[in-house]
Amino acid sequence: MPGKNETIFDHEITTDEIKKFWFRLYPKDYVLDVFEKDNDSRLGALSRLYTIRGDKKRGIDFASQIKDKEIRDNLLMLLTEDLIYGDMEDEVDDDSLEAF
Repeated sequence: MPGKNETIFDHEITTDEIKKFWFRLYPKDYVLDVFEKDNDSRLGALSRLYTIRGDKKRGIDFASQIKDKEIRDNLLMLLTEDLIYGDMEDEVDDDSLEAF
C-alpha cells in the first residue's frame, strides 16, 4: 500500500512514462495538487504507471484501493481482461469471422 500522498513521482517515473500519461500537458505542481485533493486519481495513476511498466499485478493492487466503486470496477475490468483472456484473438480463425 502506498504511503499517504505517495504519487507516481515517488516511484521514479521516467520521461518516456510521463509521455504516456494525459497530464504530460500540465505542470508537475498542478498534477501534484490534483493528487493531493483526490486520492482515487493518485491511485489510478499509480495503477497505470505499473501497468505501463508491465507489472499488472501491482497495477491491480493500486486499482483495488480506489474507493469510488464505479471507477475501481471499470479500471479493474480493463486491467484484468488481458489476464483472463490473454491472447485469445490468436485462437480466432478467419472462418469464424465471416458472420461479421
